[in-house]
Amino acid sequence: MAASETVLQAVRGWLKDNADSGGSLTDAQVIAARPDATRPAKPYLMVNVTTPGIVVGADETILDLDGSSNPRRRANGIRRASVSVQGFGAGAEDWLERALLRLAFSNVSEAFTTAGVDTPIATSGLRDIAALVGTAWEPRFALDLDVGYGIRTASDDAESPIELLTVDSDTTLTGTTPTDLTIDQTITL
Repeated sequence: MAASETVLQAVRGWLKDNADSGGSLTDAQVIAARPDATRPAKPYLMVNVTTPGIVVGADETILDLDGSSNPRRRANGIRRASVSVQGFGAGAEDWLERALLRLAFSNVSEAFTTAGVDTPIATSGLRDIAALVGTAWEPRFALDLDVGYGIRTASDDAESPIELLTVDSDTTLTGTTPTDLTIDQTITL
């Protein structure tokens, strides 16, 4: 699964489990942006990973072993993703406020960790972005999040195993005093 999809599903899971005080929201109530489906009944929330893969710092190269115990190089990196959550219809504002408050709960942090991402940080307040639909105003709200995650090159994407050199050394010391000591050394690669 692509990292952006992991982030998307983690945020959707958090919203489904934490937005409604009466229980969990359904998949139809917490959708991904640009679904190949008709618009769901209101209220609903829409999650969009707008900017995945923001590099944080420098990636590191690590050495590990392949399945045959041969050394190889892999890369680790830290990334961040910008996520936009929008709520549509009456009740969406309450859902977003409740879910946002619950970010501080330990079970929410554990769920994000299990999903493989950091607990999101809100980078905006809950914004009112009501829109005129037909002749009436539709309640709409938006919340921006920052989600961190780690990436690592896959096993089949690692740099080829590093060739190891074997060094054999044979040293012979002859002589009885420091002035007549002779060292004979052979090194084979």
